[in-house]
Order: sequence, then C-alpha cells, then structure tokens
Amino acid sequence: MKKFFTYFLLITLVASTLLSVVACGGGGSKTQKPGFVTGVVRWLDPTPAGSIGLKDVTVDVWDAQDKKVASGITDDKGKFSIGNITPGTYTVTAYAPAGVEESIQKRWMKTGVVVPSDNEVSIELVYQNAIGDKLPAKYLP
Repeated sequence: MKKFFTYFLLITLVASTLLSVVACGGGGSKTQKPGFVTGVVRWLDPTPAGSIGLKDVTVDVWDAQDKKVASGITDDKGKFSIGNITPGTYTVTAYAPAGVEESIQKRWMKTGVVVPSDNEVSIELVYQNAIGDKLPAKYLP
C-alpha cells in the first residue's frame, strides 16, 4: 500500500507540473523582442518645392523616466533608423548640428511614440510652431 501511495503522489506531482506549464503558455518564455524607430527629419518648406530632409541631425529616444536609451544620425535624405529599442512608449527628439543656418529650425520632439515588439514604428519630425526651439532643456545635449 505504501508503494501505491508513493506512485500516486509522484503521478500527481508530475500531472500538476504539466498543467502549470500548459496554463502558463506552454513553458516557453514570452519575452518581447526589441523594436525599431525609423523615420525622417524634415524642414517643411511652404514653397512649391516642398520639404527637404535634413542630414546629420541627431535623433534621440527617451524612456518614460526621461532617460536616453538610444541615438542615431540622419542620412543625406533626413532618414534615420534606431534599433534595439525595448517595446514601450517613448519621446523622440532631434537637434540639428552646430553651424546650421539660423533660418532652419534646430529642434524637434514627438511624444507618445509606441515601439511594438519585434517591429518598427515610423515617425516624421517636421517643423512645428508649438515646439520650435522650445525643446525642454532636459532633452538637449
């Protein structure tokens, strides 16, 4: 009888462990894969020529605690791609390099940028009167 009881406990333990694994999603870890922030920094030109992408602009990604988590630089067409971003909601800022003409806006900001797991979010940073050169000091280099 003692042997039967020992086997019964062993089978019960194995069965409950298997049920726990199934209930938790099969035992595989559900870690989220990093995502990407891609986009373009543009000067919105009101002339018929349209807008132009700005090169050599530094783009930073900030988390909810205002900690810079990643950076990138725009290419010749104003495009950027910043990878290895943990899924979540971020603020993306940009600032032009030293020596840019005074007539060109020098700072940009976009809040509430949601980065999905193992995917990319594409944004556009363009001239906005409401922000202009008033980018909060905490986001400046």
